[in-house]
Amino acid sequence: MDLDDLALRDLIAEDRRAKFEELSTARLVTTNAVTLDPDAAELTVHSISMVLTDRAMICLVDPLGEQFNPAKLLVQNSQHLADGGVECALQFVLGAVINSYERVVEWLEDSSDQLADALFEERPLNKN
Repeated sequence: MDLDDLALRDLIAEDRRAKFEELSTARLVTTNAVTLDPDAAELTVHSISMVLTDRAMICLVDPLGEQFNPAKLLVQNSQHLADGGVECALQFVLGAVINSYERVVEWLEDSSDQLADALFEERPLNKN
């Protein structure tokens, strides 16, 4: 794919800031998905690196089970990919990344509401 050393380092870097880079023959996308263990109240960040050309997408991600599985997602949407190609595949994966954050935010909101209810027993604070 004619990627230079800098591009390869970006794909496997430990610094996982979201990044988009356009090279002569490919685009590089690095981002993160998140998974949540609600019982342990533990959030885990999972790095994702993608190399995209006009005809192919390579997605590097550790297996995350059912919470985030790009390979399964792409297989399930293969008909859309046949029509939309690499751009469609990128949209599906990035949509799944966004959904991973939405699930965590919803859990945080629900948990903070439960905490407020427990602390204040649905009684507002007063100045007295």
